[in-house]
Amino acid sequence: MFSFSKRDFASLIFIAFAGIILFFWGLGASGLIDETPAKFAAAGRSMSVTGNWLTPISNGIPRFDKPPLIYWLMGLIYSIPNQSSWDPLGSFAARFPSAISSLLLMTILGETLLRWPQKKNNNQRRTAVVTALSFALSPFVMIWSRTAVSDALLCGTFGLSMLLQWRCYVKPRPNSWVYAWIVLGLSILAKGPVAIVLMMFSLFLFGLFQNDFDRIRRHIKPGYGLLIAMGISMPWFIVEYILEGNLFLKSFFGYHNFQRYTSIVNSHQEGIFFFVLMSIIASLPFTPLLILGLIKGSKEITKNFLKRTLKPSNSLLVFSISWLLSVFIFFTLSGTKLPSYWLPAIPAAAIIIGQAENFEVNQENNKSKLYNFCWCLSILFLFL
Repeated sequence: MFSFSKRDFASLIFIAFAGIILFFWGLGASGLIDETPAKFAAAGRSMSVTGNWLTPISNGIPRFDKPPLIYWLMGLIYSIPNQSSWDPLGSFAARFPSAISSLLLMTILGETLLRWPQKKNNNQRRTAVVTALSFALSPFVMIWSRTAVSDALLCGTFGLSMLLQWRCYVKPRPNSWVYAWIVLGLSILAKGPVAIVLMMFSLFLFGLFQNDFDRIRRHIKPGYGLLIAMGISMPWFIVEYILEGNLFLKSFFGYHNFQRYTSIVNSHQEGIFFFVLMSIIASLPFTPLLILGLIKGSKEITKNFLKRTLKPSNSLLVFSISWLLSVFIFFTLSGTKLPSYWLPAIPAAAIIIGQAENFEVNQENNKSKLYNFCWCLSILFLFL
């Protein structure tokens, strides 16, 4: 880990400022135009008005689609005195959780790359900015960061938890492993048990590719960590079951989790290559660099798996590929497929893009030609 210089701090300020512009500019200028965001907003406003912060209620009907974190955050903004005077449409309050979670994740992405530049990186500030902007400029992130649903909140909390896991793996501090699991608990409260599955699958793949399960066990402590995450998230589920009974279990766990994964819901049937297409679209205009980064990472994984030569501090690319693959495999196996399911993989894709930008080249070899070709394609996609 490297200490911050003034130029590093200036780069981080630039990333945060760019995020504020991208995610908050005109956030409440238009109303909610779709049925689903309006239901989310109604449940959040209901908590603020009625004082019932346990059960989400939309138009008098309990809403068990998602856990309460998104509604709690919306309700807090609706509860600000005179909120209606500066947010007359109520859409800023409804979209705020999505925007703030994306801004926070974008900033932490940049900060992580500044503190832990990967091997042979001659300009970590440029790499950090490219990584942060490739996340923020993703078409999917731009859309869902301004939408009053819980997908961007899952992306933000899960992405932050994953970055904290890797940082703990690289440089463990006393009790630093706890923070990642606390944030995972919030991620469960944002979307449900899918956060646990993706986290554990990602860590398993990372341990396999890094050939270092022992260090993961010692420093990240998955067993104890799961207890912490469950301790944060489970009380709400237990209380809600006591209050609402089997209706809650059947709606949230039965329909919105188990049935959505094991069968096709609301005609959202897609082919097995659906998330290949989503990964291509979601990383525009930097998709060529994503492909280049995946090629580079695959070579590192193969070499490290055979010889175990990759130091923990240089393992971010391998970690990000493990993260991206876990999302890809898990949701490819899902019966119901939606574009928003790809959101948790976009921070990993951004890191891979940033590492491709740092591709080691010499001026007169094939690597240089490939690198320049990918950059030219990315610039072309930007103008298209």
